[in-house]
Amino acid sequence: MKHFPLALTFVSLIFAFSITAFAADGVTTGTATIGGSTAQVTYVTMTDGRAVVPAIANGQMSTDAAAASVIGTVDNGTVVAAVNGGFFDSYYNAGAPISAMSGNYPRVYSTILSEGQVVNAGGEIAAIGIDYEGNVAIGRVKVQPTVTLNGQTVVNVWSANTVNSDSAAVYTLTDCFDYPANIPATSKIVVIQNSKVQSVSNGTNNFVTADGTVALVYNAGAWANAVQWEVQPNVGDAAVYSAAISADNHQEIWADARNIIGGGGLLVQNGVNMVDTNTSVTAADQQPDVVGMRTFVAMTSDGRLMLGTVSSSFRSIANSLISMGVTDAIFMDGGASSMLYANGSYLTSPGRKLATVLAVVDETTAPVRPDTSIVLPPVALDEPSAWALDSINSARSAGLLPENLDGRYQQNITRKEFCDLIATYFRAKTGLSIEYYCSSNGISVNTAQFSDSSDYYVPYVAALGIVTGYPDGTFHPKDSIKRQDAAIMLQRLANRVEITASGSPKTFTDAASIPAYAQPGVDFVTGLGIMNGNADGTFSPAKNITREQAVITIMNLYQL
Repeated sequence: MKHFPLALTFVSLIFAFSITAFAADGVTTGTATIGGSTAQVTYVTMTDGRAVVPAIANGQMSTDAAAASVIGTVDNGTVVAAVNGGFFDSYYNAGAPISAMSGNYPRVYSTILSEGQVVNAGGEIAAIGIDYEGNVAIGRVKVQPTVTLNGQTVVNVWSANTVNSDSAAVYTLTDCFDYPANIPATSKIVVIQNSKVQSVSNGTNNFVTADGTVALVYNAGAWANAVQWEVQPNVGDAAVYSAAISADNHQEIWADARNIIGGGGLLVQNGVNMVDTNTSVTAADQQPDVVGMRTFVAMTSDGRLMLGTVSSSFRSIANSLISMGVTDAIFMDGGASSMLYANGSYLTSPGRKLATVLAVVDETTAPVRPDTSIVLPPVALDEPSAWALDSINSARSAGLLPENLDGRYQQNITRKEFCDLIATYFRAKTGLSIEYYCSSNGISVNTAQFSDSSDYYVPYVAALGIVTGYPDGTFHPKDSIKRQDAAIMLQRLANRVEITASGSPKTFTDAASIPAYAQPGVDFVTGLGIMNGNADGTFSPAKNITREQAVITIMNLYQL
């Protein structure tokens, strides 16, 4: 097992230790002042044979259970320490008829890889992982489930064991998702078993994935696209269910990932406070400066795991952890879910049933790689273009780069993502969250304003007049943004934060193609150097703006 170099040795001095007589080797418990409050803390030395393992209530993604029961699902050794897992909703109801589920069931929002197999996945998330050599890493990670047909056609799956009602979505259900799904008849269910497509059928009510099978579900729009491009699965096709893993650090560990469990967001990375980069965390009670009961998992400079619970804010916790020699840290679910267990006792007892638990286990047998590993070579998060690298790094350091946009920089930015970027800019520029600004200035926010968007920041940015929707009440959150529209939004944002600077607008050879409504915005952003034209003297108003271009414009605006 790899160990990090010993750098700080003073950490234990601040503890009032209370070690039980039956404490496992290298597991110490105590209290510490973290974020201005008394925290329950456990340090775990990651010795050979000790592993980080996700424990899942009843072995299913559709249930929850008492903490003791979830911990008890770990059957390959002794659990020496544990905290509650990532965020989940105990009473999720996707509604009817299109959203595929009926009734209430726990919905887990945390990425989970268990013994090299995808249990739950969807999107990038802050996570902790361990490889088959016992090396542990914390960082932003994306587990991308895929189905490869006949060795050549790759179907990128939106989520695993998380039902998605978007018409364009493709998702998988495995036998660890045991809740009857009402899948619309307009969808297609592709059943995969023994590496072959066994059946292709229309959606049906009360569908349950049989043992040993993977159900690949195409919603109506996704299936129409598959038919159009002649890549739809057919009975008898060879089909391999796998996953590509991308991460922002420690690629060698994630490439050989054995177990991964996602949290809520980053607290610390490389010794830096990262709470302002977690724009994927949208609930009001989970914002950086809101005090609440929190659970955290950290790595110290000497390679130990630090597990803890405390009532404080994420920002204060992160700052305290940094002062204590923590290099990387994430937070897990909080509130009533908060739980810390060590040496056979609860230091913090949860106030509710849990869907997942992060357990540290002294294993009785060595892990065995699956015969067919689902883990492909790591796919690095797209690097910024060389010309953009310095600005991207500066934006990240300034807290301007949302977590969900820190990667795939050449990808077109969407309307929803641009709202995330604006909200992050707003906090960094003004020192106020966009929510607090609206409430303190009497600005009414209609969170149900748009029929096709439940994205957290969209209604706030709309309430400030920076973005608008469409006459039919929609927002089109996944649409790409044209350069002409980005210019208008940036001008409105500058007006909102009272930037009064001005400059001489640039002229472009394609000026005639700039719509009249966008001309003031183009004049504003080009006059101040917030946006520039192309080397050939054009502005390309109708061209989509990429993530890296959008981040750079925000950085340029921030520097005014």
